[in-house]
Amino acid sequence: MPTTRRPEVREGDWRAAASPEELREYDAFGPWIEEVTSPELMPPRFRPYYDELRTARLLLKVPRNVERRTARPGQDLYAAVLAVHDDHLTLLGLPDRAQAPVTRRDVDVRDVVALSELTDLLIGRWSLLLRDGTRVDLGHSSVSREKVEAATDLLRARIVTATQPRSLGAPRPAEVEEFAFRTMLIALERRCDATVVPVHVEPRNALRRDVRGRLILTSGLMLVDAGEELVVVDGGPPRRPWRGPTYARTTTFVRYDQLTGFSVIAPQQARQVHELVLVAGRQELRLACTGDPAAVVGLLTSRGVRRTSARP
Repeated sequence: MPTTRRPEVREGDWRAAASPEELREYDAFGPWIEEVTSPELMPPRFRPYYDELRTARLLLKVPRNVERRTARPGQDLYAAVLAVHDDHLTLLGLPDRAQAPVTRRDVDVRDVVALSELTDLLIGRWSLLLRDGTRVDLGHSSVSREKVEAATDLLRARIVTATQPRSLGAPRPAEVEEFAFRTMLIALERRCDATVVPVHVEPRNALRRDVRGRLILTSGLMLVDAGEELVVVDGGPPRRPWRGPTYARTTTFVRYDQLTGFSVIAPQQARQVHELVLVAGRQELRLACTGDPAAVVGLLTSRGVRRTSARP
């Protein structure tokens, strides 16, 4: 029986048509974030900015989310370039339209109130939470988690607005039973200068009601004191019971001296969550807590963060 087949494109056809520079970039291309240390390593679309950005403390190029088998030499293979300087950072992005100019966002370090890292299997997202309530997000593959953490830690050392007095004594550590949270604590010990102490820990999949009274499953939560920082580790917003499992983990770093207040919305009915609201300027972190976050309230108060009236 006759069949219709598409003509095969031999490997050598498109490789022979590519320049040595295009082949060099293509052969090194993958889902990983790479550091840019020379003009040749800068993606061609972003190369006009190299002289301006080359003095950055950290200069990274972030690949597009494309399958290797569909990519070809000469295409735009990188979605973004991130440059972290002492007092600001620059994020260049590939435009949606081929002929449009590269997008650019410059952020003053003084406008950053928190840094967030999300991983969900192979999906990653790095976020800057800004004082005006907005955020800057950069998607990436989680195989490059270490490069993203390096950018986070570089910025954490520069988000300093005042000398925050420490509490008189270390907080009492909460028990950590879940393996994922214990693993996160070990990672935080490597990344933080001060001793890390878990002060509030909650398991996943507790059946509760949200602030609107709907049944939800909690996603797990751990709040950690790390000297001048509060670290929030969570599995994202609570889920409605009929949704499938989640493997997401978000780690958010916020200095106590960036927080301008906090409040707690108490439950109004049985099995309803408490809601802990951390405020930094116009930025809010809303955390659903299965139990009373009294230990966190005490910690925040001892760090000089004022309690404000609760806002639903």
